[in-house]
Amino acid sequence: MILGTSNPGTVRTSFGGVARNVAAALGWISELPVDLITAVGDDLIGSEAVSSLKHIGLPTGNVIRKPGFRTATYVAVHGQDGDMHVAVVDTSLYDSGPFFSVLRNGSVLRDSRYAIVDANLQVAELKLVAEQCLRYGVELMYEPTSVPKSTRMVRTGCLNAVSWMFPNEAEVVEMATAAAGRRVRSPHEGAEVLLNMGVSRVVITRGSKGADLCRKTEPRYIHFPAVKVSSSLKPLYPMGHFLRRLSFLLMVGRLRGL
Repeated sequence: MILGTSNPGTVRTSFGGVARNVAAALGWISELPVDLITAVGDDLIGSEAVSSLKHIGLPTGNVIRKPGFRTATYVAVHGQDGDMHVAVVDTSLYDSGPFFSVLRNGSVLRDSRYAIVDANLQVAELKLVAEQCLRYGVELMYEPTSVPKSTRMVRTGCLNAVSWMFPNEAEVVEMATAAAGRRVRSPHEGAEVLLNMGVSRVVITRGSKGADLCRKTEPRYIHFPAVKVSSSLKPLYPMGHFLRRLSFLLMVGRLRGL
């Protein structure tokens, strides 16, 4: 890629976002009912995003419409190997803390078996979710989203509520450094710090190199090679990184008793 000028490439546009991608993926691979808590702005993209949820059969009762805000947008540049080089994201909508109205009474989580949250939530919102998961015995999974946002769950003081965590190599180092109060130098060292802080399992995603499952029981480290997606699954590519992280790794993990 040459900076300062236009570069030839292929542009794909799709509806996504961590929460929407996870909900859609689980709706496809699981018979469990899936509910989605998210927020959109009062713009054309927001209206189309809600319509797309209805089109794929996801409930929209907990989709919050925020007047005066832009719907979150994400633009990524990938290399020929499929790995991301750089991305720009506009998630100012989530800085307003829009989810308290839905989360505060606990009714959404009370009857749930699993909850998946990402770091687009504010620290106070994440803390509320973590505390409710502990209270109701809900298995909590955490997607750190990005290096700058990844430490938000650490700052809740509720890492012991997290059953599964899916950071990449940079995110796990950043979170562990924040949790330990010292500089952590490697992803596996970072995973050890987070496990000692109460997280049950850490899946370190490594792009085209696959992923490493780190846990408290032996064997403590299990490597999963990257899965080559066949041409028949290409339509799933816009589902994003969490489809690969959750759908493949978690299914394998359940089958093997991980």
